[in-house]
Amino acid sequence: MVEKFEIKSHDGPGRLGKLGEIQTPAIFDEKEIKNILADDEQTAYNIEREIAEWGVRRTIEKAKNEKNENPNSRIAVIQGSKYVDLRIECGKKLEELGYNGLIIANGDDLLLHPRDLVNLIVELRKKTLNQTLTSYLHLQNVHSYPCFPIWE
Repeated sequence: MVEKFEIKSHDGPGRLGKLGEIQTPAIFDEKEIKNILADDEQTAYNIEREIAEWGVRRTIEKAKNEKNENPNSRIAVIQGSKYVDLRIECGKKLEELGYNGLIIANGDDLLLHPRDLVNLIVELRKKTLNQTLTSYLHLQNVHSYPCFPIWE
């Protein structure tokens, strides 16, 4: 079942809204998110393309296994490092697997490269993601999971 993100406000860098009973922006509890978040292969932002390709392949494999083992899993992570084409490929595959929430990996690094962040979001939106998906920018410098919705 696809949950729709209800947008309350478009102002600012994120959207204020509601996803089911969760008000956004929201901080997910680590214990709660493990039931709905697929495992991924984390890679750094500024790495060689071959390593990024491997990370995307492993992320897709892990997400596929997670979906088979846990059909309630509905959020996955878009990997691909600094390579937009790999991120698009990863996003498409995760969408095909049935994930309706996608977290953009390397959020902290992307904030340091705002042009890359904007380009990535524009390209993901144009080339992959359908209108019912919710995407998040994940920041890792805290002990919980702050996720800010970027679009529905």
